[in-house]
Amino acid sequence: MLRLIFTFFLFKFGHCFLMTAKSDVVVQSCVSRVISSIFGSESTLYYVFQGERRDALPFDVVNPIVTFNVSNPIILTGTRREKQFVIQWDYFEDDVFGKMMKSELWVHRFMGTSVFLIITKDLKMLTDLFFYMWQRGLIYVALMITHENAALTTLHTAFPFGPNQEIQWEMQFCEDPQMRNTILKPIKNYNRFVSYLMEPSITTWENSRINKLATGNLVTINALKETYNLSIKSVSKRPALFLNQHVFGITPYDLFSLKISGVTKPHLRGEWVWMVPQPKQIVGPAIFIRRFEVEVWIGTVCAFLGLTFVLWLALRKSDVTKICLDVFLLTIFGLIDKMPTTAMLRYVILLYIIYSIHIQTAYISNLVPSLTLPQYEKGIRTIEDLANSKFPIYDTESETDRSDIIPANDTTSKKALRSRINQKIIYLKLDENMLFDMLKEWNNFSFKATSFRVEQFETVRNYTIPNTIIDNAFSGLIQISYTMLTARGEHYFLDTLNEMVDMLTESGIYQKHERDVDERLQDVARSRMIPHEPVALDLRHLYGLFIIYGFGLAISFIVLLGECVLGRLSP
Repeated sequence: MLRLIFTFFLFKFGHCFLMTAKSDVVVQSCVSRVISSIFGSESTLYYVFQGERRDALPFDVVNPIVTFNVSNPIILTGTRREKQFVIQWDYFEDDVFGKMMKSELWVHRFMGTSVFLIITKDLKMLTDLFFYMWQRGLIYVALMITHENAALTTLHTAFPFGPNQEIQWEMQFCEDPQMRNTILKPIKNYNRFVSYLMEPSITTWENSRINKLATGNLVTINALKETYNLSIKSVSKRPALFLNQHVFGITPYDLFSLKISGVTKPHLRGEWVWMVPQPKQIVGPAIFIRRFEVEVWIGTVCAFLGLTFVLWLALRKSDVTKICLDVFLLTIFGLIDKMPTTAMLRYVILLYIIYSIHIQTAYISNLVPSLTLPQYEKGIRTIEDLANSKFPIYDTESETDRSDIIPANDTTSKKALRSRINQKIIYLKLDENMLFDMLKEWNNFSFKATSFRVEQFETVRNYTIPNTIIDNAFSGLIQISYTMLTARGEHYFLDTLNEMVDMLTESGIYQKHERDVDERLQDVARSRMIPHEPVALDLRHLYGLFIIYGFGLAISFIVLLGECVLGRLSP
């Protein structure tokens, strides 16, 4: 009897064990099919769990797998921004995802474009887990609820942007041989979901005709509205958001700051333009003095004094006044009252006459254009000149918000130059248009702006900025991209923006609108140019000739006065 009872219980135990093992195999096969349908068979999977695992993984796939235990985190190298996660989350209070983020090995703002498959056994966690992930900006989520009965194992996905702001749920059973990937990535239909654009000052139709940045914004906004059924509003300040709203903005950045996260692919490229003070015009006596450098004037004076000293010694220290007058006549007219008889002295005087003729020719050649055309001091032409100048550099950014980006491939000299430029910067809480007006009025400082802003200011104000510097080797090119401004991490919207930017770039729509803006700007610029047409001759054009005539009269009067003095002093 005991043998019969023992055999009966042994049979029942074996039957239950076999059924459980068979059920585990079916569930493992189901998980593997789900992973293959969602992630494919080539991408790397990050399997995240908590506690010690002595059993095998709950799936069998050919994908490369990286295991990550939140209880004992390890540093992972070679990680990318976009990842595929399989999270074993048995109990909601375990907060496996929160512990993974607290390990400081992952950056939350990179998670928005990642795909998550959560495996759990608790059906009650369904709604809580989805809302938990959505509040952290993680939209691409699937939840698999396993059961001892393989027929009750289900796969759930949810779409938070359904019609009338309702959540769309979708469920599949493990027994379904055609397991589908129901995660929408990127989202194709937002059902009039409200999004805010933080750049209202230039996103208008009027500015879009003369500003490439505004043109690109309007093109992108209209395409987003039509393609993805999205509602976009422009705001000047960040609004108070509900849980189903987000904000994106426009960010310019240069080639050296590509490591900045949370930005889309660039849809517009431009240059940094340095506005520098216009050089002052040379007027009055400075026109005659600045025809030569200081070294030339010093050489001329030394030659004059040297010849005077030689004649004074050769003529046995005769009258100094007469000798100075003879040298002066020799310098201006090439004449001398009495030629010395010594051959060596005549040779010296001949050399001096040749030198004076060359100096006078060069001086007059430089003087005549200076009297007919406006002449200016040497201005700031390079970044090096700006760093060495006495002018301050103004910036509208906050000192606490800025980041001095120094490229890794900078040479030592360029790093030193960049440091000197940064030390000259003074941060002001002013609008950029005010800086343009201040530079036009005061002409005593410098600042940097994008080429789009410069073009818009010149067109609106009908004014051409006279002095600018474009140095891409130092400042780098700029690229305009869209970036998420919210702190809650809704970076999933970047997928939609990236797809739209790619579509508009490949179709050439951005380039077409940029060419249209360039043509309008060129038309306006041509209207500002001074026409090169014949004009009537008036006294303003004879100003230089009168100066030369007056200069000649002054010299003639000085010579006459000298002759009269010498005539009275001679016996």
